[in-house]
Amino acid sequence: MISTEIPLIGTHNVENYVMALALAVDSGVDPVVIESASRELKGASGRMERVDLGQPFTALVDYGHSPDAVTRVLRSLRESSSGRIIALLGCGGDRDRSKRPLMGQALAAGSDVAIFTSDNPRSEDPVEILKEMTAGLTIKEPSRIEIDRKNAIEYAISLAEPGDLVVVLGKGHERGQQFKDRLEEFDDRLEVAKAIEGRR
Repeated sequence: MISTEIPLIGTHNVENYVMALALAVDSGVDPVVIESASRELKGASGRMERVDLGQPFTALVDYGHSPDAVTRVLRSLRESSSGRIIALLGCGGDRDRSKRPLMGQALAAGSDVAIFTSDNPRSEDPVEILKEMTAGLTIKEPSRIEIDRKNAIEYAISLAEPGDLVVVLGKGHERGQQFKDRLEEFDDRLEVAKAIEGRR
């Protein structure tokens, strides 16, 4: 019997781990090796990636950028968190517009505080993207629409109390934000870290 803890967040990661574990055992890998290696696991960059500077709340960055992915991530986090879920999401421009209201609904339904922001607007007007995302939703404080992604991240982090969970969705490992005429350096993980440092 193998008993271990894995440093990954989310039920989908546990399910993936169990499948890999079963394959390793079936292939004859020594359980002691499996147990030791399990503690050293690292998740994929930008996928439920923890930003930990010793703060009393959990901060994550995830690439989830479809209605189904947002729903699954938030459901998984709800199962493993006792505090509030503060979630931030934007929709990319020049992509499937029909998904925007579905993503907005998934964000609102799966979080305690929903923050709607820009992602990669590309050639589209970010304000129009946000209007489509929030169509039919009633947004009450502390939830809000914040067009500037950096400001939205700072706001999300400013709301976090001990035990809460902040998740920044949509860009994950990406290191830039695409506008009509330019690509700006932007990394959600770095912005989350800066916002946490700014609270100190």
